[in-house]
Amino acid sequence: MMLTLWLLALLLLILPMIGLLLWPVRFQLKAASNEQSDENLRLYQERCEELNQAALPDEQKAALQVELDREFLANTDQVATLNASSSSSVRWGVSGALMVLMLVMLILLYQRWGASNELAVTELLQQSAQRELSEQETQTLYQRVVRASEKQPHNIEWSYIQARMLQEQGDYAQSASIFADLLMVIPEESEADRAALLSMLAQSRFFAAEQQASDDIYQLLVESITLNPQDRQTLGMAGIMAFELGYYSATIDHLGQLWRSLPAGGESQALQGVILRAAEELETQGEAVDLSWMQRAQLTIEVDIDDTIRQQVADDAVIFVFARALEGPPMPLAAQRLTVGELPITVVLDDRMSMVDGLYLSSVDEVMVFARLSRSGQPTASADDWQASFGPVSVRHKEDIVLHIEHSVAP
Repeated sequence: MMLTLWLLALLLLILPMIGLLLWPVRFQLKAASNEQSDENLRLYQERCEELNQAALPDEQKAALQVELDREFLANTDQVATLNASSSSSVRWGVSGALMVLMLVMLILLYQRWGASNELAVTELLQQSAQRELSEQETQTLYQRVVRASEKQPHNIEWSYIQARMLQEQGDYAQSASIFADLLMVIPEESEADRAALLSMLAQSRFFAAEQQASDDIYQLLVESITLNPQDRQTLGMAGIMAFELGYYSATIDHLGQLWRSLPAGGESQALQGVILRAAEELETQGEAVDLSWMQRAQLTIEVDIDDTIRQQVADDAVIFVFARALEGPPMPLAAQRLTVGELPITVVLDDRMSMVDGLYLSSVDEVMVFARLSRSGQPTASADDWQASFGPVSVRHKEDIVLHIEHSVAP
């Protein structure tokens, strides 16, 4: 409504200015219709009458009449020029004032409805990624985010940022309200976004309830995990909440999935402790629990190369030994770099040799194992490489795996 009023005001300024600029084209002929023009015409007529009554030869009268006509026309042009000049000055002065006023209104309109506020928010968010914002900057950022959210109520990004900032400020009830509203409008097919909103909503309601677990909050986490099973934070929160609610099988499922995605270390040991406690609770209820999967994956591999191939390459030729998941990303779950001069050798692949955070040998059940001689020295296979492979094999295979490099890599 306000935007419409501003635009109407601008239109009311533009139309008079256009009229003033077009005025000379339409009304310039009327500039001579003033008192001075009437007086010039009266004098001209009197002198013509006097000339007609004078006793002069016709030729002389004709010459004097021509002179009177020229003088009359000259006076008429002079008056018209003066009037037009004066009118033009007024017109351009008023037009200039209107243009300045319109420019000021455009600037105000841009400040109110333009992108200046959004640009300021973007700049502050970029700064927050590089350093910690001051209290004043944080307050300014929040005010601008609220303004952007009010100006663009259908843009859920601003509302999401506002809710996150409220959550960080400890206003969990208000942030939960905004997250719940966003869930009502976000499309069902936007599974990743819905999963994130469900998780944020569960967190806000959990802290708003003074960190008391409830079935309603837990169900939000379960729904989020269904949409995005790989989110570690949601898995951890769901596992702990399931334990507090007495859902011990669910605790093992959630935390077990999270445990598989972590390397050996303090965090995985803490999860292991909760899993073991949940298993004990189930066993006291007479339910058997299989935790054999909690043994960390480890593969022992004996690597050697055929003599005919050894003779064709240098001792410093590169060999990669690696394990790859049967499904999923092609990135190896564990890898080790050797040279031909080190063969034969026995190597061990485990979670410590992960190449990507979250992709570990223990995170899967079975893998394919390779030993590849790379002529280029790069992990990517080429037609002139040789390799040996074995699998599928369990990541907890107890016996040694023998890889004898003797076959070329298919192009």
